[in-house]
Amino acid sequence: LYLSDYPRLLSELDEHRVLTYRNADEIRDQFDPLVRGFMRAERTRSILLFALHSARRKLGVIAIGTDKTHEFTPQELHSYRTVSEFLTLSSMAQTLQQEHDRVQQARAALLDAVTDGVVMVLPQGRGGYVLTVNERFTDLFDIPESRAEGLSMIDLLNQIQIPQDTREELRGAWLSTPVRDPATQRGEFHMIHHQGYPVDIEWYSAPVYQDSHVLGRIY
Repeated sequence: LYLSDYPRLLSELDEHRVLTYRNADEIRDQFDPLVRGFMRAERTRSILLFALHSARRKLGVIAIGTDKTHEFTPQELHSYRTVSEFLTLSSMAQTLQQEHDRVQQARAALLDAVTDGVVMVLPQGRGGYVLTVNERFTDLFDIPESRAEGLSMIDLLNQIQIPQDTREELRGAWLSTPVRDPATQRGEFHMIHHQGYPVDIEWYSAPVYQDSHVLGRIY
């Protein structure tokens, strides 16, 4: 059901969190024809409505119907409230996961739209480990995203397609700088792309902040 179609019902649930109707006819007319059809088909006589609310948002409503006239007892209300709290947590977790997935997809799309190769590194071990790389980086250095993500910076430098002297140079520059170091770095090198043409690379490294804390480092 689309809860926005029932403002009056939602208002009552906001106030009471639970509504019981010994006679479902008292509430039947508030529903649309489809719901009324369900109620007739199931011979709903009494109905109980619980609001599924977290502290920040309305998640939905659980409706419990009986096919006989019924007075819901305090014990039943307690049991259903426990169920509704569990469903609220479950729904909230699912909602947050969906929001997280959308944010991750948006970040990936944004990174892939950038014309520079990008590596995001989080603090762990010497030089940190790779959180994500974008499509341009995988193309430049001939390493799939799935293989790069989760590698330490040492392992990443060992696997990307660059000249050995450049690899040693970058090891000295990148691994000697802690991920949380507030300093920025710059450099350049020459390489042959895996498709055979020469490329001049300019690189830049800087910390990434969340509030006032360094979250990681971007290259």
